[in-house]
Amino acid sequence: MSVKLFRAASSLVDLDITELNPTENSVLDLFDQALTSLTRLGKRAIALAPQIDLTVGLAPQIDLAAELTTQRSSDPRRSSRPTLSTELVDSPAIAALVAPPSVPSMVTISNLLFSGKEGDTGTFQLKLNLEKAPTSDITLAFTPGSFLVVDADGNLQNGTQNFVTFTPQTWNQIQTVWFIAEVDGIGTDRTIGNTIDYQLSGGALASGIYNLGSVANTYAPDTSRFDIDLDFRNDTSGFWTLERRAIAQKASTDWSSRIANEWTGLQLNGAINTLKTGSSVNTAFQTRRYVDDLVVFVNTINSNGTAGGYGGIEYDYGGWITSADLMPRVGQIAIDEAVSNTYLYNAVSHELGHTLGLLGLNWEGYLKQDFTTPQTAVFKGEYSKALNGGQDIPLQSQDGANPVTGGYDYWHPAAKISSILSYEWIYYLAGPTEMDFALLADSGYQIYGVNVPFPPVAPVVPVANVPPVTDQPTNTTSTNLQPDLQVVVAKTDPLPVQEEQLIIPISEVLQVAIESIQESDSVLQPI
Repeated sequence: MSVKLFRAASSLVDLDITELNPTENSVLDLFDQALTSLTRLGKRAIALAPQIDLTVGLAPQIDLAAELTTQRSSDPRRSSRPTLSTELVDSPAIAALVAPPSVPSMVTISNLLFSGKEGDTGTFQLKLNLEKAPTSDITLAFTPGSFLVVDADGNLQNGTQNFVTFTPQTWNQIQTVWFIAEVDGIGTDRTIGNTIDYQLSGGALASGIYNLGSVANTYAPDTSRFDIDLDFRNDTSGFWTLERRAIAQKASTDWSSRIANEWTGLQLNGAINTLKTGSSVNTAFQTRRYVDDLVVFVNTINSNGTAGGYGGIEYDYGGWITSADLMPRVGQIAIDEAVSNTYLYNAVSHELGHTLGLLGLNWEGYLKQDFTTPQTAVFKGEYSKALNGGQDIPLQSQDGANPVTGGYDYWHPAAKISSILSYEWIYYLAGPTEMDFALLADSGYQIYGVNVPFPPVAPVVPVANVPPVTDQPTNTTSTNLQPDLQVVVAKTDPLPVQEEQLIIPISEVLQVAIESIQESDSVLQPI
C-alpha cells in the first residue's frame, strides 16, 4: 500500500509520497503509519470508519487529504484489501472506507416508461449479462409488490405472466416487461412497496430487486355515492382512446347516478379469465386492484360484424348465491371495434346493464324469472310490473327462437319493452330508461326515484348582474356524447340474432352471464 498526501489544491506536500509497503500489516496498522506521517506535519484527521479512532494532533488548519491505495504484487502473503481513503471536507480531513466495486449484475434493467401515477401502466426492458450462451434454459421469475402486477413477456393478448424463459437461442434478446400500479383505495401516495423482485433459475442463478420509486395517488374511494369504475388495462389494440373512454364513462355515470347503494370495499388478488368471444376463455389476467362498489374491465373484440359486444358478471366475487357477495362486484364487457363512436355509448350502456345483473343475471333477478315456456317467459318484478301497466315483463324468448341456433334468449326484455337492454330499442334510446331502473330495483338495488326518494337538491343561488334572457337562444353545437336519436320503435321486421345465444336450464346454476348485441350493417360501420 501507499499513502499519498495532497494539499486541498491537489498539489503534493513537501513530503511528496510516503511509501508504505508492509507485507503483513493490517489495515489499521497502515492507517496508523499514515497518520503518523500526518502527525509529524502537525496535522489532524478523523476517520468515519466504525470502531476506528484516527483523531491525532490539534492543528486547527488542515488542508491535506490522505489516500491509501491498494498495491497488488505476486507476493502470496499480500491480499487484496478495500481501498481506504480520506477525503477533504472543509476542516479537518476525513478518512472513510470505500467499498470495492461490486460484481456486475447478471440482469440489466433499463428504459423505464412510467408516469409514476396510481392506476397507470408502464414498461421497462431487461437483458441478461452473460459472456456466452447458456447450455440450458434460464427462467426469470418476478414477485411484485402488493399493489403491482407484471406481465413478464409484455404481451397482454395471452394474459399476464410472472415469468419469462430465455433459451440458448434467445438469451441475448432484450425483453420488455409490462406492469400496472394498481389503485389501492388508501388515498395517499404509495412511497414504499413499489418493488419487483426477480430471480433467475435454470442455466443461471441470481436474484435482485427493481424499485419503481414512489407512486403518486390518483384514486380514493367515494363512499358518498355508488361508483362503477371502468378499467381499460386489457386494451391491447389502442381502441379505447381518450374520446372513447369518455363516452364509456358517460354511460357508466348514467347508470351509477341513480343507484343509492354503497358497498363495502373489496380488495382483489387473483386471476380473471378474459371475456373475448361471448365466453371467458383460458387467457387470464392478474389483478390486485381495489374495488369501491363495482369495477368493470373493458375489453375489445373483433367479431367480423357478427356481434356488437358482450357483457357479464364475474361470479367468483359477487352476484350469485354461491358468491362471496350476492350483488355483482366485478364484471367485464367486450365491445367490437367495428362499433362506431355514434353508437358506442349505446353498446357500452347495454353491456353495463348486464354487469349490474340485468336481466336475471344476478341471483335476486334470476329468482324473478319465469321460464315455464319460452312463449310465456316473463320477469316478475314489483316495480317493473307497475311501470308496465300491471303486466309482468315479457322476455326476448317470446319474440321467437334464434333463427341460427334455435335457442331462446331469457336475458333481455322483449321487443315491445322500452329498455336499453332490449334488442329492438338499444340504438334508439339516449340512455337507460325508467323501465331499466325499475328492473334494477327489482334486482336488489336501491334506485333513486323508484324504491328510495331522490336526494335533496341544493338550492340554486342566483347570480347577480345577469340580465334576463328575452330572446330565443341561438343554435349551438351540441357537446353531448350520446347520439341525438329519436325515441321510436323500429318499424322494420326484427333483425335475426347473428350469434349463438345462451341456453341455460332453470335447474342449473348460471356459470357465466354473457350475451351478444344484435347489430345492423349501419351500426357496424368502420370507425
